[in-house]
Amino acid sequence: MNNYFGVSVTNLHERWIAEHRVEQNPMRSTWRDSANKVINRVFADYPDATEQEMRKHLRDAYPFGERAMHPYKIWCDAVKKAMRMKYRIQPGEQLEITEGLFKP
Repeated sequence: MNNYFGVSVTNLHERWIAEHRVEQNPMRSTWRDSANKVINRVFADYPDATEQEMRKHLRDAYPFGERAMHPYKIWCDAVKKAMRMKYRIQPGEQLEITEGLFKP
C-alpha cells in the first residue's frame, strides 16, 4: 500500500530529496566546520588528557588568527559543546576557557 497513483512513496521521497537538495561547494567551509575539525583532531591527539589539559591544548590549537569577533565566538561555542560531550560536564560546572591556564 505504499503506492500513490502507481508510484511508490519511497521513490517519491527520493525524487523530492534529489530535487530539493542544495549542493554545497566542497571548497566552502563554515567557521564551525573548521573549528570542529580542529577540536576533533586535538581530542584524537590527546585522548587521556584531563579537562584542564584539554583546554590548554585547544587554546593552543586555535586556528583563526586573532581571537576576536565572529570566528572566536564560534570557536568558544564549539569548544564548550565539545567539552560538555567529552567530559559529560553540566553547564554550571564547566570551567572557563582560560581557567587553569595561568599560575597565580
